[in-house]
Amino acid sequence: MHTLPDTKRQKTESVQEAYPGLKADYTSPAVTSMMKKGFVTDAADNRIKQTDRRFSKQPFVEAEMPQPYLIGKEDAEMTFVCFGSMKQVLLEAMKFDDRFNFIYFPSVHPINWEAVTKLMEGKKSYNI
Repeated sequence: MHTLPDTKRQKTESVQEAYPGLKADYTSPAVTSMMKKGFVTDAADNRIKQTDRRFSKQPFVEAEMPQPYLIGKEDAEMTFVCFGSMKQVLLEAMKFDDRFNFIYFPSVHPINWEAVTKLMEGKKSYNI
């Protein structure tokens, strides 16, 4: 007669550390290092810790992200602001008319607003 394989899951270290002597035969796939007991929770104090940790990384991410840049003549009559696939459309339009330039955002978050402000200084007209 054919026997079925044992389907009991292995105990994880996080469950064993959280509950010493636990006689459970399961694992928790949703384990986070933020909780002492190893389980996910929506408790306010844990959520605040997670959010603070995430936002503490933002200055480092901002420094590494590609910054917006100007394409076209510096003194153009009109300035477009774009991101994504609109860049190709505007590059194609520049072949026929060079009275405009555009500020291209390679990524939209996080944005270094100081760099954006410098790019926009002195521009006459914005079209988004």
